[in-house]
Amino acid sequence: MRRLKPTLQSYDWGKVGSSSMVARLTSAGSSGEIKILETQPFAELWMGTHPSGPSTLIGGGDSKDSPDETLQAYLMRDSSALGVDPYSLTTGALPYLFKVLSIEKALSVQAHPDSALAKKLHSERPKVYKDPNHKPEMACALTPFEAMCSFRPPPEIASIVRRVPELVTLLGGEEKAAVLARTADSVTPTSSNEIMDSFSRELKAAYSTLMTQPAEIVSAAVSLLKTRLEEEEVVRVNHLGTISQDTRSMENTDPFAKLSPDACALRLCSQFPGDVGVFSPFLLNVVTLEPGDAIFLGANEPHAYLSGDCVEIMACSDNVVRAGLTPKFKDVSILCEMLTYKCGRPEILKGTTIQSEEGACIAREYTAPVPEFMLQQFSIPAGESKSLSMPPARSAALLIVIHGSGTVESSTEQGEVGCPISAISEGQVWLQHAGTQMKLSSTNADKDLLIFRSAVARYNE
Repeated sequence: MRRLKPTLQSYDWGKVGSSSMVARLTSAGSSGEIKILETQPFAELWMGTHPSGPSTLIGGGDSKDSPDETLQAYLMRDSSALGVDPYSLTTGALPYLFKVLSIEKALSVQAHPDSALAKKLHSERPKVYKDPNHKPEMACALTPFEAMCSFRPPPEIASIVRRVPELVTLLGGEEKAAVLARTADSVTPTSSNEIMDSFSRELKAAYSTLMTQPAEIVSAAVSLLKTRLEEEEVVRVNHLGTISQDTRSMENTDPFAKLSPDACALRLCSQFPGDVGVFSPFLLNVVTLEPGDAIFLGANEPHAYLSGDCVEIMACSDNVVRAGLTPKFKDVSILCEMLTYKCGRPEILKGTTIQSEEGACIAREYTAPVPEFMLQQFSIPAGESKSLSMPPARSAALLIVIHGSGTVESSTEQGEVGCPISAISEGQVWLQHAGTQMKLSSTNADKDLLIFRSAVARYNE
């Protein structure tokens, strides 16, 4: 076990000051050495070996007084920490990147390329697409967490197209919008591949038309949409009192109905005036995850995180193809071409309980259909005297303490006791060597001990 210093990333979409969980974790993990500036956005903590934000070992090499050493350099120097992970053994680089995100303003409408497209984009434009790796990812909510992901079920798309006149304009007019709606109407749960393929083609054509409309036409449509939705909101408030659309929608227990597409679009109108991404909630699912819920985002699936705090794990890449809700470079033609155009609800992952002790101590695992990573959650209720065993990982694992404090006793799979860590606390990040087993105990009577761990899921052996 070695303490790590993560990399803090400050992007304008991050939560500001002490409202940011990233800020609180950063300050706590540094024992207050890193101050929370109430005017600064604290967006992401990066944990791993990615060159854009590498973690370093606190205390460096073998001496407490030696300079900080990058995690990758340490893993190259002490390969026993890596276990039998063939990817990392040759480079010292972990195949995954672990993050905490705190989101105040929506991230860009984006997708991540598959391996073949990532290699192509990197070879053609290495300054934009800085590595040749794919970037599947998983996000697990720490607070109520809102996101857009994947295209809505066809019946919803048909209904929305028929009731949102500003969207009809950007889809190319009433005739083209009607074709999309009729094609969506023809799709049923038992539809043939031919019918599904036909709808996918119409959806691709419609989405491409929407995303490539001239800026002045988009801006006018956004202005009309904003005016109409605000007028409708005034009518609702006058009828229902002071309850707003956002507040009322949160009373719904359906995670795909807590934030309505209208309320989401109206919020985006304020955050990104005149941006075509404002219309994304009408075509993409809008989901609200509760703490402990997770979603997996595979290659070529459209998505955008909207608000909240989460832990995120992904293949070690920073490749993003953007098309809206951002001042950054947009690669609209590539995004429209690369998407799968699958429709339906994304699966909400609850995690599989891998260990449960008396007293509600829980170890839960979230798996994805990729070999590079898995995510585990370990929790002990406040004041609980029980201990929770953390099984050994086959690879080097990274841990972050989200809240609470406790103690860790470590040993090897052979039963040899290592150097027990006397204490762990909120904001600390640790490297767990492969094959090391740990026993967790909480020492905080007021806060649950909550830890997330990332590791390699399996190897391409």
